[in-house]
Amino acid sequence: MRTLRVLAALLAAAIVSTTAADVLHVPGDFPSIQGAIDMASPGDEIAVAPGTYNERIDFLGLSIHVYGLGPDRPVIDAAGLGGVAVTFANGEGPSSILQGFRVINGVGGDGGGICVNGTSPKIIDCEVFFNVAQNGGGMCITGPSTAQIIDTVFMGNVA
Repeated sequence: MRTLRVLAALLAAAIVSTTAADVLHVPGDFPSIQGAIDMASPGDEIAVAPGTYNERIDFLGLSIHVYGLGPDRPVIDAAGLGGVAVTFANGEGPSSILQGFRVINGVGGDGGGICVNGTSPKIIDCEVFFNVAQNGGGMCITGPSTAQIIDTVFMGNVA
């Protein structure tokens, strides 16, 4: 009898610990990428439809996968917003993934397009174009980092 109670408790714990990740859709569920990130939980995915998103995004330390849908890359356009287009600065690790975006028109001190500050995200299959910064126009990595940059193109950035 005791064995059955222990097995039942272990099974209940396994069910609770394996809750499925949510997929949040932009613009279907949220009008902005940052709005989806703000509501995301660790392990969630954010699927972004093609289009231009005039915003700056910050991963906020979350282990989430933010990816573009379809053959046309969604564009993160920080023009006129006065800052870095994509920020990883809150302890993000290799489970924090940006994939399949064009990142443009960011402006910053360290990294205009993408700023990686003491974190280790993955950036996969992105295009980082026409960003400006004092250090690292397209991207700047500061502090300890094992960031992975995979199949990503940098062009027309100025530092």
